[in-house]
Amino acid sequence: MLVNLFDNEAESSHFDCKIQVKTKGNNIISNKEYFLQFRPYLKEMLRALRPFFELIVYTSKPKAEAEAIINEIEKQENFFTYIIPVNYCYYLPQEKTYVKDISIFFGNRTDRDFAMVSTQPFDCLLNLYNGIPINPFVGEEQDMTLHFLEQYLLKLRWSTDVKTKIY
Repeated sequence: MLVNLFDNEAESSHFDCKIQVKTKGNNIISNKEYFLQFRPYLKEMLRALRPFFELIVYTSKPKAEAEAIINEIEKQENFFTYIIPVNYCYYLPQEKTYVKDISIFFGNRTDRDFAMVSTQPFDCLLNLYNGIPINPFVGEEQDMTLHFLEQYLLKLRWSTDVKTKIY
């Protein structure tokens, strides 16, 4: 999780920005306001990784929300090659959660080329050896997770099979 997303200002003692998202449901278009809190070291990590990796956001959020959040993160910087929203995830009704499948990116790539960072255990269910678990962001200003993640991922950049380094 790169950001905390709050439905109202009262839920967060600190937020970095607010966004407006147009949503459509049951043929009704409405505006939703969200307050975002970025995880510490987010942009520093993205700047360090971008020259070496293709960064992809694979989210269980709808497309409009995901794009609005990413637009706020990027702000005149292009970090992400793709934003993959919820309709590309598999839903597990018994667990009431979404699972992500990196095979949608295969073509000129294989699973040896992918690392999937996630705070959700089920996200990597279809690609266990590609998953890098991190703790959820709960708003701590001293959170160092992304700083350490950056160092770890940079060590993977020359690997011919990231699964052997992750597992």
